[in-house]
Amino acid sequence: MRSMKVILITCLAIFLLLLPGSVLVNQVQASKYSPFDSSLYIRNSQVDFDEDVPLPGATINYLPLVIKAIPPLPPEWEIQVVDAATHVFSDMTDRSLRLDTANRPRIAYGGDHLYYAHNDGADWIIDVVDSTANVGKFAALALDSANRPHISYYDAGARKLKYAYYNGSAWVLQYPDPAINVGMYTSIAVDNTGQVFISYHDTNKKRLKCAHWTGTAWELQEVDNTSVGMYTSIALDSNKRPQISYYDYSYNLNLKYAQWDGTQWNIQVVDIVGKVGLYTSIAIDSSDNPRISYFDGSSNINDLRYTNWNGSTWEFKTVDSTGNVGWYTSLALDNTGKPRISYYDATNGNLKYASWNGTSWTIKVVDSTGVVGLYTSLVVDTTGLPHISYFDSTNKYLKYAWKNW
Repeated sequence: MRSMKVILITCLAIFLLLLPGSVLVNQVQASKYSPFDSSLYIRNSQVDFDEDVPLPGATINYLPLVIKAIPPLPPEWEIQVVDAATHVFSDMTDRSLRLDTANRPRIAYGGDHLYYAHNDGADWIIDVVDSTANVGKFAALALDSANRPHISYYDAGARKLKYAYYNGSAWVLQYPDPAINVGMYTSIAVDNTGQVFISYHDTNKKRLKCAHWTGTAWELQEVDNTSVGMYTSIALDSNKRPQISYYDYSYNLNLKYAQWDGTQWNIQVVDIVGKVGLYTSIAIDSSDNPRISYFDGSSNINDLRYTNWNGSTWEFKTVDSTGNVGWYTSLALDNTGKPRISYYDATNGNLKYASWNGTSWTIKVVDSTGVVGLYTSLVVDTTGLPHISYFDSTNKYLKYAWKNW
């Protein structure tokens, strides 16, 4: 009944506006319509739908309000399928997703071949970067200052570390390290001069290694050599020097950290309590101090953990302890330096996201449709909103989620 009254008074108002000369319309300075009230309010006068409405031809001094519907807010998270099981892929890293300077997503991934997915603002475009069989696992992506992609990945057929970059017209493929049984657990970073740094695992010697492209040649370094180097994650400080988080899989089962000071690698054992340091992800803050997210896989714990170096010591926080959580972590800092973490909830098969507000962690389930959230990679855009790529294990999809607000 109320909606019928709204229609009648609106139609009457339009009719009166069309009458020649007999209607005097004054400027409306303050007016409102409430959907919870049967009255239309115009300035200080009121026409009540329960009262008689003036007949056509009468003089009316006020123009009725035009009512516009307020559109609903978009969902908090948008989710897209990037690759609908068209290709075979797995083992993406915490660096597989990057955003270009226009905040458009780029994703490196593979398994049967190496692929590069990029969004042009309307559609996803998927390029086959390396068509060699059995390449592309452990893909990590970095963009240089010209938004050109650089990808480190594992060639399972040759059992080598492999590297691809786009030179503006074609993809160039290289083997940075001639040794075999090297190249799993890669991570990549590129500085603003185009120098490339890749951390990776040497399976033969059970060592952590770093390959550095100087602009003319690859330089190889052994960073740590005691059954270490799984789950590497690399980032550059303001002096363009690499810092690496990684897992010590010897009997120690520790989280470790390496920092290049320009002359040598400085190694620290970060966390030694239990089986800690799987699925590491590193970010460097504005003071060049490292932050690391990782999984505590100790018996009867299985928590998501976070640590930061405050300049003199490591500080630790348990982020999420609800079930078996914290697999495949990816860490990013927002524009105020606050940490954000994407990760997999193995108990429920969900993709989760944690954000620090300065006093506590806020936990969100981003996707719970099927078994989703493996191999997460997180980036925070220039407006402070998170973007996540991940694997849908139920459908074998590559998916991408971003937060609207």
